[in-house]
Amino acid sequence: MKRVVYFILGLVGVLSCTDKGTTILNNCEEERVISLSISKNKDYQPHIINEAIMGNYGNYLKYFEGTDYEIGISSSKDGLLPRGTSISCISGPSQIKKSSLTRSAEGELPVIRSFVDGLELSRNNLLPTRNSNGIMDCFGKTVTFSFKSENSPTRSSEGDSGEVDMYVPKAIELLFPYAKTQEDLFPLCYYKDFIIRWNKDEKNENGVLVMIDWNGSMILGDDISGAHVCRIAVFPDNGEARLTERLFEGIPDTAKCELLLMRGNVDNIEQENYSYKLVGETHQLFSFILIREIEEV
Repeated sequence: MKRVVYFILGLVGVLSCTDKGTTILNNCEEERVISLSISKNKDYQPHIINEAIMGNYGNYLKYFEGTDYEIGISSSKDGLLPRGTSISCISGPSQIKKSSLTRSAEGELPVIRSFVDGLELSRNNLLPTRNSNGIMDCFGKTVTFSFKSENSPTRSSEGDSGEVDMYVPKAIELLFPYAKTQEDLFPLCYYKDFIIRWNKDEKNENGVLVMIDWNGSMILGDDISGAHVCRIAVFPDNGEARLTERLFEGIPDTAKCELLLMRGNVDNIEQENYSYKLVGETHQLFSFILIREIEEV
């Protein structure tokens, strides 16, 4: 079995698993042959960790404030292979409702119509549709979100309407690690000084979020039932981040993990009758294998 390794200690290489060891082809040094010293993790105790590493999360914290409605656009890419970007639109009742911002009475909320730069959004509508190209053009620029709700079914007042201008960051794209074929999956991540690179957005003042998630899955040995580690950190949107050991604490050797890279913008506003969350976000997700022990041969 052969795998292409795109990063180990920040190097680009090709991994070929043989009885003689693992071959790393370095793009700036001589070829090296190493042996992966795999810990069997016999003494590992399952635990659950959810942690945000200290940093300036700024505008992202607004997403967790409750509102009556959520309106927005999202772009996503799954994996490292070159493939198209999926676009989704949200327009309807918010999933996070409990907040001091929310004043609406109990009962059914009126239906709303919402738009971004004149293109109508629909609830959880995965594109492509006839408007997919237009929605994609909304990333990387300031757009106008507009909305109008019908008359409230529980109130005598008229529905809300409004317009808000907001910058939506460029659609994010990982530049390192990368993959060209299925054999290139999954990259190995050495737990010290793991580097990722992406297309930077100088206009994005909110930074990028990196989330590491492990649910007990193992590449070698049995999966570890009941274990879950999830950590999040924020970095400046300068196109490169060096992930520290802290992000991987509690995750054993040869664990199969996921990394989510995300950036976006969010604003919460309150109209006469209802509150609204406006969101423009973009993310890419990929799986990797965490490596803790490398023995050179």
